Amino acid sequence: MSHAGTLYHRSGMRAATSLLSLLSGVVVACGGRGDQSPERNIPDSVAASETKAITVTAADFGSLRWLEGSWRGHGTEQAPFYEQYRFVDDSTLAVDSFADSTFANKTTALVELRSGQLVNRGEGASWVVTALDSAEVTFGPLAGARNSYIWRRGATANAWTAIIISKNAEGTQKERVYQMERAAR
Repeated sequence: MSHAGTLYHRSGMRAATSLLSLLSGVVVACGGRGDQSPERNIPDSVAASETKAITVTAADFGSLRWLEGSWRGHGTEQAPFYEQYRFVDDSTLAVDSFADSTFANKTTALVELRSGQLVNRGEGASWVVTALDSAEVTFGPLAGARNSYIWRRGATANAWTAIIISKNAEGTQKERVYQMERAAR
């Protein structure tokens, strides 16, 4: 949802699907990109509305270390995609997207903690953290985006969930859910 999973492509050269490309598709088409994950109605209280950034500390950011590792993502009727999440330092999370399970030919996106805000800047869009605890982080639209996404910790260290939240053409809130499972490298 990048976030959700991966959040944006720097090079735009990959055709393979990742959370990054799924999220970008929602930005451009509000879910009309053909990524076939089931859309479910969700309450307005859960979906993106006004984006109110919260203050994030280095300790808060560090609580997201459960994202570290190599992951295989999938959704209903969604081809698998492959990503790796790694902390570069105490204020930067690199999200590498790969074309396939060989984990070769990566593109990298950055989620950065700057001046108390945790921001993901994509090509033409950016998101800021609006809620954060040790089990979940929610990003809301900051500029050029109309969707939100959530990274939710799983019951084990080997799984988590990415949820992309958007509105369809009729204005109904929708969510697309992607399961992330630890991948062997």
